[in-house]
Amino acid sequence: MNALEETMTNRYTQSEWRNIIDEAERDLPSSSAPYKAPSLGTPDFARCIDHTLLKLEATKDQIDELCEEARRHEFRDLVSLSRV
Repeated sequence: MNALEETMTNRYTQSEWRNIIDEAERDLPSSSAPYKAPSLGTPDFARCIDHTLLKLEATKDQIDELCEEARRHEFRDLVSLSRV
């Protein structure tokens, strides 16, 4: 392995990153139960969705409509880049 491959950043080498990741994995809680994703079309599924409007030039009416959709469908989050 050459110096470029060994260094992921100026701060840590590849082997140092591996040690950091291994330590973080050891600290994760173990769970024997697999994750069960909510079924499509259910309220639980809707609450997993981030509703987003990416237009920087979004109008107030478009943002109001986005908010109404998010409330009606009970989406998890709402983001509008024109207001970030």
